[in-house]
Amino acid sequence: MNWKRYTRRDTCPVCNGERHDCRQNLETNLIHCRSLEANPLDYIYRGQDTWGFNLWAYKPDADEWVSDRREEWERERELKKQQRERQNQESLNSLLPIQERDQVIRSILDQLTLSDRHREILKNRGFTDTQIDAAGYRSVKQWQKLDNPVSNRLSGVKWDGNSLINHTNGILIPVPNEDGLYTHLRVNDLTPDTSHKYYPLSSAKRGVKYHLASGEQPIAVYLPDKPPEKQIIGFTEGLEYKPLLASSNVGIPIIGASGGNFANSRRAIEAAIATIKAKYGWDDQTQYILYADAGSIINSNVALQYQKLGEIIPNLKVA
Repeated sequence: MNWKRYTRRDTCPVCNGERHDCRQNLETNLIHCRSLEANPLDYIYRGQDTWGFNLWAYKPDADEWVSDRREEWERERELKKQQRERQNQESLNSLLPIQERDQVIRSILDQLTLSDRHREILKNRGFTDTQIDAAGYRSVKQWQKLDNPVSNRLSGVKWDGNSLINHTNGILIPVPNEDGLYTHLRVNDLTPDTSHKYYPLSSAKRGVKYHLASGEQPIAVYLPDKPPEKQIIGFTEGLEYKPLLASSNVGIPIIGASGGNFANSRRAIEAAIATIKAKYGWDDQTQYILYADAGSIINSNVALQYQKLGEIIPNLKVA
């Protein structure tokens, strides 16, 4: 370690020669001074060394060091951000295409049934037997076993393909898109007082997400049994029961988003709208109506999500 010792002729800039044992570390540029009275304007106190010397840094040098360190930190942060984005994109690129997801999900549904108790619960919600069967609802037990293994590339399937990653009993809900293809599976947890009534089956811990290839959250799209009489596309909160019931009751296509977070699925919503309009031969006169939950407008978080949907669809109306 290289040192510069201050003398009576070359006095310490911290104490101005009050002491004669001051020195400067030429590697760190810190000045070691034992003066208890020193309070130099151009120096910053940095603590003490092991021998009781006070450590002082020349302020311009310290400012330059902080600036350099900040630039280095920002570069490192940007590199880490780019690395995370690459890893995330690689993960998304490895996800099953929607058509293959649909095939795996239907293979799972073929191995399961719906209990009488769960059917009764669904009928009490307003569903008919025909709607229940068409929707593909199934009963599952915690960590549901499968008789025939399926691809573990579907999020929510255990690594060995022999069971599902559902941490509760409940009703299994396949979520369809505008083409009638299932994008992922969700569970309605019927446990009393549960804080999460609905949750997606996910294998995110091993890098298999249930998201779309775009990185967006999946949406639910339900079409009425008969061609709509009015040129209207509706929106509701939720991916599970609400959009299907709304579509059946109102007789129009309904798009649902989890928690009303439509902003997390902008591209998916735009694609769904384009497909629906093409299917029915609708023009630009199509109306868009949000069927808001009772009391949702006074909930600031939900109201904000609805506002974001309005940014995606400027002529959105609220019913």
